[in-house]
Amino acid sequence: MRSRLDPSTQLQAGFTLPPQDGSGPLKEASVGGSPVNIDVPGTGASISSADTAGFTFGYFATDHIAAELEMGVPLTFDLKGTGTLEPYGKLGSAKQWSPTLLFKYFFNTPQPKFRPFVGISVTRTWFSDAKITNEQFIRRFGSAWSDHRRHG
Repeated sequence: MRSRLDPSTQLQAGFTLPPQDGSGPLKEASVGGSPVNIDVPGTGASISSADTAGFTFGYFATDHIAAELEMGVPLTFDLKGTGTLEPYGKLGSAKQWSPTLLFKYFFNTPQPKFRPFVGISVTRTWFSDAKITNEQFIRRFGSAWSDHRRHG
């Protein structure tokens, strides 16, 4: 049985999926102070791809069961206009946080160099620092966006 304090080297493989983005049309909440909640046809937004540094902290509870916490520097995405909003280019930005807790079951005994595993994970994702920064866009679509920019 290996001591849990012994250093070991692990090689793990994985894959990354690029963001799958898309949006419905921009919603106009009010016109002249009256609530309307209507879609603005032909409008939309997309996000850029982003890379970050990630960190993993793991602990073997037994020789076969491990828990791992994965997190990293928050990703910063640029928000870009699409459709009739495309001429505005970059509309703003937002940060994504998505720490992940994994539980793994490792096969074989601790001594073999190859130890396949199965796992399950839970991820909590949220966004912060969402800002609309494009002044032309704010002028065109009104004070609601500039209020969001100051308080978002």
